[in-house]
Amino acid sequence: MTTGFRTWLGRTSPAALAALESLHDKAMDANDDTSSLLCSHHLALGYYQTGKHALAYERATAAIDQYRVVNDPVNEALMLNVLGGVYYYIGDNENRLACNKRGLELTRDAGDIKG
Repeated sequence: MTTGFRTWLGRTSPAALAALESLHDKAMDANDDTSSLLCSHHLALGYYQTGKHALAYERATAAIDQYRVVNDPVNEALMLNVLGGVYYYIGDNENRLACNKRGLELTRDAGDIKG
């Protein structure tokens, strides 16, 4: 399912987002949790970058839940930072700081020196 997926990374055009949505749907139909998670992750980033904050929030929260299940704190932290950006956009600085702080804690605890 991830074959060809990488060709869309880094692009935030409507066509790229539509292709990722299609891949996500196919992954869900095939019960391919790994591909579904990757699509949710990149859709959250893409929607955030294109100003579609409600969709970014939806995809980021779904990815966070999945990252918790597979115990991937570094990527969970990345999605928490996307949520922090959404909260910043809507003016909710308390939740923004909570998301960004939790993301920093997760990356530090995981030994991710970039965090």
